[in-house]
Amino acid sequence: MSLQVFCKIALALNISADTLLFDEDERGPSDDLRMQFEALSQGASTPKPS
Repeated sequence: MSLQVFCKIALALNISADTLLFDEDERGPSDDLRMQFEALSQGASTPKPS
């Protein structure tokens, strides 16, 4: 499948190319980064790397 066809499929389905290419859990932040995001969203301060 060419890139052009792939883009047309994504546009026709109104979804991102990432959705077509990757599983739901395959993309996203690492567990460490996810925990830092959660801590920040709850107002906790995270230690800064030295």
